[in-house]
Amino acid sequence: MSKVLESFEDPAWDTAEDESLYGTRTVYVDAEKGFSIHVRPELPPVDAPIFRVYSKVFYLRAEKAACFRFDRAETVAPANTLRTEWVMGAEELRAVAEALQGPSQHDENCTVWQEAKWGWNTENLERNLDFRTYLSGGYDGTIDDPRYLPASLPMPDYTKTQKRQ
Repeated sequence: MSKVLESFEDPAWDTAEDESLYGTRTVYVDAEKGFSIHVRPELPPVDAPIFRVYSKVFYLRAEKAACFRFDRAETVAPANTLRTEWVMGAEELRAVAEALQGPSQHDENCTVWQEAKWGWNTENLERNLDFRTYLSGGYDGTIDDPRYLPASLPMPDYTKTQKRQ
């Protein structure tokens, strides 16, 4: 049996209600370091847009997750009760920051950070945003939704993320 088919038989596919399979967008995978970065629809909608870093390449097998805000170097508690909160050390935070600053694995003309912002907007604002128009800032100032992540939003220094109390 192929690895893909085996994964469908894995108990990890029995996901919690908030772990919707249809909308999770993988924006980065690091097989060597063993983590992945994802955006997905947040149900119910959240006030502060976040992206998730999972402790495995295949997020459904991850035991831990860290939820980072896009607007500042801060984590929020994961809503998913299937995973423990991943409190990252300095090396892990550095790896995430480097991944976000690096080239997208899907489009060499942008960074993972840019792809993650566009992906979050697409998944959560339920808008079909053209990728090139977004990257050029063509939607900035035209979308009247406080959750919209503008293309110009700078990346916070995630290496300085404080551990939640």
